Amino acid sequence: MNYFFKPGDAVKLKLSNLTMMIKGMASLPSEHAEIAQKERYECVWFDNRRLQKAIFSKEFLELLAPHYDVLHFANYE
Repeated sequence: MNYFFKPGDAVKLKLSNLTMMIKGMASLPSEHAEIAQKERYECVWFDNRRLQKAIFSKEFLELLAPHYDVLHFANYE
């Protein structure tokens, strides 16, 4: 299966300037089939030097650059 984003891609939320990195696919169980089938991604970013993470549907994300600064984020896993 081909996914829209790959780990290491730089993305931003379509409605803000928050720049994040794709950590990988997120699988959340859901009782609703239409929600369970959506592509969701775990994203990471820094907020005041603290690593943050959240899960977003691909519809909310916009690609900025493929495989952006992978080594920088790898130290925080």
